Amino acid sequence: MNDYAFYRLPDATEYHIIRGVAECMERPETIGGRCGFVLAPFTVAKDHPVVFIPATEVHVMNMHSTDNDQADSSHKERYCWDESENRCLYHHDFSLVHHSLDDGTADKVVLARRLCIKGRKEVDAVAAFHRACRRYPHQMVCLVSTTVSGTWLMATPEVLAEGSGQQWRTVALAGTMTTDGPWNAKNRREQHIVEEYVGNCLRRHATDVAHSAPRTVTAGGLFHLRTDFAFRLHGGEQALWKLVGDLSPTPAVCGLPKDRALEIILSSESADRRYYSGFCGPVAINGATHLFVSLRCMEISGKDVTLYAGGGLLRESIEEEEWKETEAKLKTMKDVL
Repeated sequence: MNDYAFYRLPDATEYHIIRGVAECMERPETIGGRCGFVLAPFTVAKDHPVVFIPATEVHVMNMHSTDNDQADSSHKERYCWDESENRCLYHHDFSLVHHSLDDGTADKVVLARRLCIKGRKEVDAVAAFHRACRRYPHQMVCLVSTTVSGTWLMATPEVLAEGSGQQWRTVALAGTMTTDGPWNAKNRREQHIVEEYVGNCLRRHATDVAHSAPRTVTAGGLFHLRTDFAFRLHGGEQALWKLVGDLSPTPAVCGLPKDRALEIILSSESADRRYYSGFCGPVAINGATHLFVSLRCMEISGKDVTLYAGGGLLRESIEEEEWKETEAKLKTMKDVL
């Protein structure tokens, strides 16, 4: 039984290990009232379907604080990558997307990129999971490995939907800065677009929807704007998956109008996102479900890793600023190496 998921919820002092034989499905609603862990891609395809690991085995482990997570100045000797090639690809993709924004066919499009890093020795995925947990205690950290998906590590700050019974919550998270404000008009508008979209989705599926004012939060050394939503969900798991299907992908990882933004992404991005910017999390473990958007992702394959990051483009976006934003986001997983 080689398929497994390790996960540590934000601010938790323990982590879970779920083991079972992974199953492939086209839609997560076919999970059908079972317990386990779901890993869903940005868009479902033959080589990256929705993956569900049933909770055949569940182990709860205590987190142990250690002092051996110091910065390693030798990491550049063990890993290498070609930044110039990545910059050229990003320029090409940015130009295509920005043209769609200029002609008014979309209001916002999230442009993603990946960074392929060559290593000199095989990556210890479990050790990387523990390093990520120590470095990012306030984020959802998970390591998922199946024969279908490969091995993915992520440290994500963005809740898609979590709760139990009728009590649920989600967030609208957008805007990125490396310093704590002041927030410029572009970032405020980007966050407002996401907040409005999430609110409209909730009003279609839920009742008693309440939300906070936007506030600044930190994740992996970056600052974001976040609005918290609380709501009641009637109809059990079926209602949850209908809401998830409407929410995902959110404008924070796709854009608006969603269908048009998705078309632009699939025709413009040089690399397939695979499981980056989909969602993942435990389903009905101890009676609760915690689904998070799959951000700050590292795909591990033997000695090599692929990092993924993205940023929301509006008509006023400047290419060099957006590139620097993706560089800052990639640093989250570079530091784990």
